[in-house]
Amino acid sequence: MLLRLELGIDRDDDDFAWLENALVESGFAATTQDGWRWRKMVDGQPVDIEFLCDVPDNRGRVVHLPGAEALGAMNVMGPAAAFVDATPTILGDADGTSISVNTMGLGSYVAAKASAIVGRGLDKDHYDFAFVIVNAEQHFPGEVGRAVADVVRRATFYDHDITRDIATAVKTFSPGSRFPAAENYARASREAGAEEDLVDLTNDARLAVARFGRDFDRALSASSTPRT
Repeated sequence: MLLRLELGIDRDDDDFAWLENALVESGFAATTQDGWRWRKMVDGQPVDIEFLCDVPDNRGRVVHLPGAEALGAMNVMGPAAAFVDATPTILGDADGTSISVNTMGLGSYVAAKASAIVGRGLDKDHYDFAFVIVNAEQHFPGEVGRAVADVVRRATFYDHDITRDIATAVKTFSPGSRFPAAENYARASREAGAEEDLVDLTNDARLAVARFGRDFDRALSASSTPRT
């Protein structure tokens, strides 16, 4: 879910106390010392909220949100793409109450996850990146590459080349890569309940990500729209 806070470089006059107060009043509590991740138990299940930002200064560090006591946002590469293809989505509950929220689109999610692989390279990043690509390619062949190319053309990425991040992320899934990205995806898939064996899951990730890379390159090359 996307909450646009308009966090910029000149942010000393901003006041995010309202956001921190809303979290506390809703029963959330910070689970990190620097306040970028919050949690609430709902019907026995944890609901986590992570605050991310994408600004040029202090990469890889938590940016304190002015006006708040404990609230911060982890500054990483990638989330700048989120609002390029933000999609209104209706969320509802059992009593019929509903609300429209913005959710991250397919293209911006995959682009952001590519930057996460380059920026931190956690096993979770490999799993998330491949999971979306594998499942989307099964139902909408070629769509992921086109969607990511559209985001790359339209989004502003402050101080890094997102196309290089995407190319690097794709390479981590190749058989000759020194990164066990495909194996990470396979193992996490089994932990999440997948019934296929590890070899098949690994090959699925490698093939789907390779197809995505080719589709992305073709879609980006086919457009004459200048990137910003």
